[in-house]
Amino acid sequence: LLRFEMFWKKKNDKIEEEEELFEADEELVEEETEELFEADDEEGSEEDAENETAEPAEEANICYKVQNLNQLATFANKRGNGTMQFMTKDTHEVFELRDVHFRIAEVWGTVTMARECSADEYARVMMAIELRDDPTNFYMLPGLTETEVRQAIEDFCEDRFEVNGKKYSKKPEKFTKLIKENDMREEWDDYTRALVYDKLEVFCEEKGIVFGSDEEITEENGDGADS
Repeated sequence: LLRFEMFWKKKNDKIEEEEELFEADEELVEEETEELFEADDEEGSEEDAENETAEPAEEANICYKVQNLNQLATFANKRGNGTMQFMTKDTHEVFELRDVHFRIAEVWGTVTMARECSADEYARVMMAIELRDDPTNFYMLPGLTETEVRQAIEDFCEDRFEVNGKKYSKKPEKFTKLIKENDMREEWDDYTRALVYDKLEVFCEEKGIVFGSDEEITEENGDGADS
């Protein structure tokens, strides 16, 4: 009898822990959802605020068609912090999403939408749903890893400033200050863009991605990869 009671006690404790974990995760999703929703008290009516499925009146275009490696590298080089970049396989349209968009996509329709979603964020959630439902239609674009960025900072500092780059690669805020003080932000962007271009070139070859004729790609490569 004692063993039986202990067994059920452990099982009940486990159920309670799982319920608490689910509730905590649901709260996290709701908190992250609030970041993407903007209240419009001046223009919105009470009826709109209570409508959970209300779509934004305006449309947002978060996808951009790229026609060559140059354009793809330019887009990928502007990757935001904590974001993922994708490209459609059929149309070569690129877009950027955050983890929170996928979180909301997973619970879309079950989380109370107390505020109206901005057009831009609504479009990103819709893309996250589409990508989740059929990921085979998309490529996930590679970016520079943390190790590659640190190495790039070291090389850039040693080449441009002739200083020990390691002390800057370990403290990115010092490096940001350095290039800002020397007005070299644009040069640094060109430097990383060339690295991203090389990485995407290998990626496209591996995936069999072709944007146009070899002559067009070679011409674009010569104009932009070394800039």
